[in-house]
Amino acid sequence: MGFIDELRQRGDISFRGMRNAAKLLTDMLPASKRDAAFDSLCRGTAVLTDEEQLNQYLRSYGDMHAAKLRLAFSFLETLVNMGQEDVEVLDWGCGQGTATMCLLDHLVENGIRHKISRVTLIDPSAVALSRARKVMEMHPAATDIDVRVVNKPLNFVEKGDIICGNGTKLHLFSNILDIEDVDLTKLSLLLFEAMRGHNKFICVGPDYNKWRLDTFMEALMPDNVFCKTDKCKGKWMQDKEWTLSLRVFDKEICKPETLQDIQSRINKPQHKQFFAGYILDEVAQALDGVGKASVVEQLLRSVSAFDVRSNAPLGLDGIPDPRWATLSNMLTRGCPTIAPILLQNHFADLLKTSKKPIEEATTIHYIGNGSVSAQGAFEALHLVDPRFSFKDYNFGLLESGFERSFIKDLLAGSDVEYLIQLLEPQRELTSIVDLPYKMLVRDQRVDLHTGFCQRLGVRCA
Repeated sequence: MGFIDELRQRGDISFRGMRNAAKLLTDMLPASKRDAAFDSLCRGTAVLTDEEQLNQYLRSYGDMHAAKLRLAFSFLETLVNMGQEDVEVLDWGCGQGTATMCLLDHLVENGIRHKISRVTLIDPSAVALSRARKVMEMHPAATDIDVRVVNKPLNFVEKGDIICGNGTKLHLFSNILDIEDVDLTKLSLLLFEAMRGHNKFICVGPDYNKWRLDTFMEALMPDNVFCKTDKCKGKWMQDKEWTLSLRVFDKEICKPETLQDIQSRINKPQHKQFFAGYILDEVAQALDGVGKASVVEQLLRSVSAFDVRSNAPLGLDGIPDPRWATLSNMLTRGCPTIAPILLQNHFADLLKTSKKPIEEATTIHYIGNGSVSAQGAFEALHLVDPRFSFKDYNFGLLESGFERSFIKDLLAGSDVEYLIQLLEPQRELTSIVDLPYKMLVRDQRVDLHTGFCQRLGVRCA
């Protein structure tokens, strides 16, 4: 007996009924075939091609997806008035219709009357779409709903595939936006071109790629956000290793957006400065003899700084793993912190600048032998090292003839040759100034430049 016949015979036309039918059919297979079907799912990201894969997917992941969607649909009445508004549902990356089936189940279970006129199912799997359409047309809440299918990957969906009326559009994104093959820029551009009017969005996925859900929201610029929640393992369902990212928002689309405007929102990198470093005992002892504690502290902090730029969020949500929190504290609170014994031992053997503590000692501090001078250590902390020599410069970093000429012909051999250290090679203009996209020439770069982490207090004529 096939899946549809089994489902019809059971009489439970719901997502729960779908999973129960799939579980029964997979239980009838030899263990080797079940294992092969599970492996072929590629952790739920594969495009499904046969009935055994469809059944195994429901068996393995169905309960998890349904739990996420039940939580998501608890915000439905806040998001849209199902009994008053004409609604069209678009189920993106629908698979076997999980999100829409759970939506219809929610309406039936809560006695909610609806005015859904059409459901558009979008997925690259032909067999999954076929099953989704057949099951949906059997659902008691879908008797007057026009079910349409678009058998394409999301990146290839066109405006003509998803023509909608003037009513409210309810978009369901269930475990699809986290997949990195989905081009969020292209998807957002399509929505701005094709979805004029009231748009409501319910997006669920795993916690590990939650930044993609946030990127999608940034691209669309929501009018209202009704829910934004993330739960890592053990923080959502105590007895499950499931994770959750949920976004519920709306957007009134009045006009199309340009690709450049969307890209400028999505691709705008986040920038944050961190501090980490180690200091050898003998160097710390030498710096204590400088007599400029506040200046030394600032210099140590400056040489411990490093910048991170990323399109993914750099902040931590919730409470991090205690091991990472402890490591972060060790590295950043001291700025720089005492070097590990392994590192201290290595330099003691290599440079002979300190003596190892005896085994009976009550402390593990290494004692400098005086070879690191206070003045030498102090000068080494500065950005401009007076000991610099032109022959040490790495010309492989330079990307233009002007840069090479300026350094070789103008600065080399001059009284201020050491200032070469202040000049950094080419970089993109957009990494220095934040200008509207349309004002920039693509890939425009600047030659030699210098950056300062603090205001210099110097006025240019």
